[in-house]
Amino acid sequence: AVTSVAAFALWLYLASASDRVDWYARYWPGWALLAWVLPWVNLVLPALVVLDLDRRSRRPGAAGARRPVQWWWATWVALWPAAGVMAASWGAVDPWATPLTWAETVRPAALATAALYVLYAACALLARHIVVRLTAAVLSGAGAGAGAGSAPGPRPGAGDGMRPTDREATSIEEP
Repeated sequence: AVTSVAAFALWLYLASASDRVDWYARYWPGWALLAWVLPWVNLVLPALVVLDLDRRSRRPGAAGARRPVQWWWATWVALWPAAGVMAASWGAVDPWATPLTWAETVRPAALATAALYVLYAACALLARHIVVRLTAAVLSGAGAGAGAGSAPGPRPGAGDGMRPTDREATSIEEP
């Protein structure tokens, strides 16, 4: 789970910082990484950063990914208490019990584990759907300069690696 969260956070950062999306962001691209590790903030902000990326990467009037993001985030948040229930149910299993008693105590733990795996699979499939959809939108550059209140085109000076002061110093003026 840690590896998948790290990979998702890195993808989210790279997509949010891309020059191919509308440069008017509600959230700084660094929040794509920080949102996952700050306590209490990590219960809400990652979903908001994904929704912001969705808004910035689509053409005006195009359908967004709001519903899949909401379902993904609901399954992600539900994973944590479900994991606690699973751990508690396995903790209640008595390894020294008779086979019949042991089977009765293992059944709830096995069902909790199966439910956790189904929830995890649903979360992973929804995350995959979001990544594929938003990556395609970002790579198409559909949202570059298309947001409300944004300037036309990508960020000013984006992608050239120069600070604005360097760009002005190196510009060639015609007589």
